[in-house]
Amino acid sequence: MTRQSASGNGAYRRVPGFIAREVGGEIFLLDNAHDKIDALDITSSAIWRFLEAPQTLDDCLEIFSVAFPDMNSAKLKRMISHSLEQMESAGLIFKSGRIN
Repeated sequence: MTRQSASGNGAYRRVPGFIAREVGGEIFLLDNAHDKIDALDITSSAIWRFLEAPQTLDDCLEIFSVAFPDMNSAKLKRMISHSLEQMESAGLIFKSGRIN
């Protein structure tokens, strides 16, 4: 069965082919095809771990809300959305229409 995000944004997925290394809670992604390393901040590192399976923005917000129950929900949404946009712009993740 497939489902779509309640907000219609689809699911975020990792772009395959990166070699991930964790150092001090942060993740570094080695891209051998383009001879580059991307360093993820703590928020993006948490999202990368969570995207082991495809997730919607709403899924990400739900897990972060549990981890940070005292954080303002609008601020949390801006923070997660910004990290997802940055990761997508860097070619680390992509958005698809469905979760399988």
